[in-house]
Amino acid sequence: MTQTALPLEFETYMRNQVAVGEPTDMNEMVFAYIPDLDPGIPIDRTQGLPDPALWVYQQNMDQVGKLGDNALVHSVVIANDVAEFTFNAIYMHDKTTPKSCGMVVHTADQTKLLGQALTKSLMHQYLGAANIANITIDAATWQIDYSARLLGMDEERRLTCLDNYGHTAYVDGFDVERQGDPTKYKVTPGVVYIGGLRAVLADEQMLTITNYPNGIYVDVYRDGSPTSKWVNVVELKVSQTPLADYVDGSGKQHYVGRLAGLDAAGLVVDWRAVSHDKKLMESMVGMVVPFHMEGEKRGWLDGKGGEVSRVVDKTLWGYAQESGLVISQALKDADPMTYAMYFGDGDGVTTFTVPNHHLGHFVRGNPSSVAHGDTQGDAIRPVRSSIGLSRSVEAISVSDGGAFSDSTLTPQTPAGHTNETHSSYLTLIFDISKVHPVSNEVRPYTANLSIKIHRGWM
Repeated sequence: MTQTALPLEFETYMRNQVAVGEPTDMNEMVFAYIPDLDPGIPIDRTQGLPDPALWVYQQNMDQVGKLGDNALVHSVVIANDVAEFTFNAIYMHDKTTPKSCGMVVHTADQTKLLGQALTKSLMHQYLGAANIANITIDAATWQIDYSARLLGMDEERRLTCLDNYGHTAYVDGFDVERQGDPTKYKVTPGVVYIGGLRAVLADEQMLTITNYPNGIYVDVYRDGSPTSKWVNVVELKVSQTPLADYVDGSGKQHYVGRLAGLDAAGLVVDWRAVSHDKKLMESMVGMVVPFHMEGEKRGWLDGKGGEVSRVVDKTLWGYAQESGLVISQALKDADPMTYAMYFGDGDGVTTFTVPNHHLGHFVRGNPSSVAHGDTQGDAIRPVRSSIGLSRSVEAISVSDGGAFSDSTLTPQTPAGHTNETHSSYLTLIFDISKVHPVSNEVRPYTANLSIKIHRGWM
C-alpha cells in the first residue's frame, strides 16, 4: 500500500511564489528510509522533509510535464551505475527554498540495485498547477526516449570496427561462382565488414546477369524501430557503373563494398578485400615486391605503368601524391625510360598510372648526388690499357688472356720511297667480349619476375 500527501508547507510556499510573481519549482526528488514506517497509516500533512540523516539518495528532476491544467508529473531516471540503496519514502521540494516540500510518498520497502536503472514519476495535483508552475509541455510528449543514446552507442561501435577493419573487409564466404547457365551466378553465405557494419549473408543467393562487363556489390544498412531489435540489412546489387556509399530517400545511410567484377566474357574477377588490420594494410601501401606469378593478385597491381582509378585506389593515389613523384601523363609517356619510377596523373581527373618496373631498371637507394626517383642511364667503369712499342721492332705478338688479340707488324712503304720498306704500322684489336659476356644492356645476373605494387588494401 502507498500513501501520498500534499504538505501544508507547500501551500505557504506556493502563495509566497505567486505573491512575488515566480512559479513553483519542484526541482529535486529525495529518497529516504524511515525506520518502522507503516505505509498504511495516512501521512501527517504538517511534516516536511525528514532529517537529512535519513536521506539515502537525491537527484535533480529530469522531466516535468502537465496532465491537464491541474496536475503535473515530475520524473527522475536513476542510472544503473548508482550504488544500491533501499527506500520507503519519496519527497519533492525546491532545493533553493527551505520549507518547500511539495509532496510526500510513503511506500513499502523498495531497493534500487546496482546495474538496474530506476524511473520514478510523481503526479502533483492541485488547482491551477500547470499555470502556477508555468509548465506548458504535455507529459505525454516527454516519456523517456533512449533511442538517441542507443543510436550513439551503435555509431561508436561502427566507428570502432571501421578503425579496425577499414571500409571493406571480407571475413569469410561471399564466393561468386558462375553456373552451368552462363547468366546465373551463385554467391555463397559469408561475413563481411562494410563501413564498420558487420554484414552476414545467411543463405546463398543466385543472381541473373546478362550484360557484360558488370559489377557485383554488397549493400548494407542498419534498420529498426524504437520498439524493435535493430539489424544490419544486407543486399546484393549489380551495376555497370561503380557504386559507393549513399543515403537513401528515407534518410538511411547505406555502405557499399565491391564484391566481384564480370569481364566482357562474363568471367568472374575477384574484387574482395579480405579482413586484415587496417593500419598494417595502410603501412604497406606503395610497397614494391617481386612475385613468381603473373597477372592479378588481390591487393596488388602489376608494376607495368598501368592506369587505375583514383576512387578505387584512393589509398595508393594518396601515397603517390605524398611521395612527390607524380608528373603529367604526357611527360611520362614522352620519355618512359627516364620517368619509369614516377606516377602519372592519368586523365588528370579520375585516373592515374603506376610506375613501370618492367623496362629493365635496377632499383637502389639513391646516392646524394642523384635526385630521388630519377633514372640514370647505363654505364660501366672505364676500361684502359696501354702497350709500348719500339721503332726497330720487326714483329710483335700479344699473348692471349686479356682483351687484346694477337697481332703482327705489317710492312709499309713510306710515301715517295718506292724501294724502301719500313715496319712502322701496327694493328691491335681490343674486344672486351673475350673477357666478359656482352649484350645490348648492362646487367648483373638477373632473375626476371613479376613486379607488383601494393594498393593499401587486401
